[in-house]
Amino acid sequence: MNTVSGFTCDCDDTGFQGLTCDVDIDDCENAPCRNNGTCLDKVLGYQCTCSVGYKGLQCTEDIEECVEGAHKCEHSSTCSNTMGSYTCLCPDTYTGNI
Repeated sequence: MNTVSGFTCDCDDTGFQGLTCDVDIDDCENAPCRNNGTCLDKVLGYQCTCSVGYKGLQCTEDIEECVEGAHKCEHSSTCSNTMGSYTCLCPDTYTGNI
């Protein structure tokens, strides 16, 4: 609580701070988004926009790219999930990630 000119401001649970609760608390200050995610500060929280291959509140959950239909492995290659991506294990006659 802050006392200003005889009155008191209670900023608890408002998302603001300062003598008159007029300064937004930057919830992105400590970089909560991982794996190159971008942070958007909100009142009483934040929102991460995750880079490709990741999901979750802080972009820490790997997306399973090898789920049927989610990958682009062709020519009888086998999909192998990696953190944030996938790789195709190709038969001897093919190379690449498709």
